[in-house]
Amino acid sequence: MEKNKKFQIGQLVLLKGGAYNPNGMQIVEERELEGYPQYCCQWHEEGVEQVQLAWFDEADLISVSEQAILTFGKPLGDKVLIYIPKKEREGMLEIVESSKPLPITGVVMATGKGHRGILTNEYVPLEVKYGDVVFFSKYGGNELELNGLQFVVLQEDQIYMIIPENVNIKTPRRG
Repeated sequence: MEKNKKFQIGQLVLLKGGAYNPNGMQIVEERELEGYPQYCCQWHEEGVEQVQLAWFDEADLISVSEQAILTFGKPLGDKVLIYIPKKEREGMLEIVESSKPLPITGVVMATGKGHRGILTNEYVPLEVKYGDVVFFSKYGGNELELNGLQFVVLQEDQIYMIIPENVNIKTPRRG
């Protein structure tokens, strides 16, 4: 009988206590050792060219979304917590003054319950969910930082679209 796994290949995790890389590691492989799941994680260290790899027990890891929720709290209502990858943050530094909002991409880490329906006053679930890659305005929401990782909290209606996994999107530079 296969038990539920806490993590998946490709997921961004932190080591409890912040040892190794406090900026996050990506799971690249999984195995079971004496009945316990283990995950091989990769990360980049400042000043080191090679990618670092190490195996960790499941109990020693926490997902970035779990840590973000523990640190910032769970988003309320129609709010969404989005992780902004480093490549997007670097692109934000190159932005030229513009009157138009500039879109960027990020990964949904947590969502609120939803928004209240006008007629029923009951919660209507959000369209976005954990793991969705989304396209949103750089000027939307409020930015937060956790262990050097950048997040933004914004309302669902500030998200322009959910990007399918098989699509590689680039935002044009404006100037």
